[in-house]
Amino acid sequence: MTIGIISKKITLLIIIINQKRKLFQAYFQTPAPSGPASLGRAYSFLVINHTGSACTIWFFLYMLPIDLSADTLIYIAGALLTPIFIAVSTGAGYLSARSNEPVARMNSIIFLCTGFFPHTLIISIALMHTGYALWVALAFLPCCLVGAQYAIKISGEPEE
Repeated sequence: MTIGIISKKITLLIIIINQKRKLFQAYFQTPAPSGPASLGRAYSFLVINHTGSACTIWFFLYMLPIDLSADTLIYIAGALLTPIFIAVSTGAGYLSARSNEPVARMNSIIFLCTGFFPHTLIISIALMHTGYALWVALAFLPCCLVGAQYAIKISGEPEE
C-alpha cells in the first residue's frame, strides 16, 4: 500500500472524528429544547450515530491493508460496534429526557417505545452474522432508561 493511500485514509479519519465532535457539541452543549424537539433530537442522534458509526467501521475494516477473512472482519466489527451502539443508546435516552419543559418522564417513555424500532433495524443490519445483534437490541431498553434517569436527576424534575 502506498503512502498516498494511507495518508488519504488518515485524512478521512480525521475529518470523520472532527464531524463527530461537532455533532456531539450540537446535541449536548446547546440549550435544552422544548418537549417535542427533544424527542426529535434523540431520534436524529440515534439514527445518525448508529448509521454513521456502522458505515465508518465497516469501511475502514474493508480497507485494511492486511488480508483478513470475512468471519474475522465480522467479529472485529461486532466487537467495535457493540460498545458504540450501547453508548449511543444511552445518549439518546438522555437527550429524550433533556427538555426545558417538565415532560422528561413522558418523553423518555415515548422514546423508549418508539425508538426501539429504528435502533433494532439498524442493529440487525450492522451486526448481521455476529451474534451480538440480539444482545445489543435488548440493551437499548436499560441504556435508554439509564440515560433518561440521569437527565431527570440533573434537571431536578420532582419525583411523582
